[in-house]
Amino acid sequence: MDPKILGEHFDHLTTLHESGNPDLANGRRSLPLRKTPECHQMPELYRRMDRVDKDLLTAFRRLAAGEYSWPLFLHGAVGTGKTLAALSLADFVLEAGYWTLEALCDAIMDPESKTTLAWKGVRETRLAILDELGERSKVGDLQYTTVKKHLDLREQRAGRVAIYISNLTPEQLVQMFDKRIVSRLTAGTVVALQGKDRRATEICEEKS
Repeated sequence: MDPKILGEHFDHLTTLHESGNPDLANGRRSLPLRKTPECHQMPELYRRMDRVDKDLLTAFRRLAAGEYSWPLFLHGAVGTGKTLAALSLADFVLEAGYWTLEALCDAIMDPESKTTLAWKGVRETRLAILDELGERSKVGDLQYTTVKKHLDLREQRAGRVAIYISNLTPEQLVQMFDKRIVSRLTAGTVVALQGKDRRATEICEEKS
């Protein structure tokens, strides 16, 4: 990653908000950042901050500065770069955790898994990312209660500092969860990513 991208968009925040600036009443809380990125979450996925949508990059800056309210609900069609963008921000965060809803549900149901450690990570990490909301055609009790507990932990212990990602719009998610859950998911900042499937475009370019 080009360090100039960090310098242009985040460097002043690392010194301004090293200790964080909680304002829990409106969901605004600054996020301590690294001066250089470290790829701990999903390192097999290549990403660069300079490939992030400009409007989303602005949202990242303002969220990290405590100017926009958490959580961030990020939605858009398949392949628009939602997950890679969220991971690009996570690379700059001092402590970040990434889970898909399915993986978190699997950890809860697996008798040999250390479920308490998973929830401890959700509760204590500075930035928690929950991806693939609404991927299944139906949402059962397990998926519902998992999303609810994730929201509860981030609101109670982390000032709502979280990113929730879905291919579905808030209106579509209401049909899968309910208005109460979606209201909490979208209580902070909502960003919709537009455009074509980047993965398909990159494959076509490679073949040509």
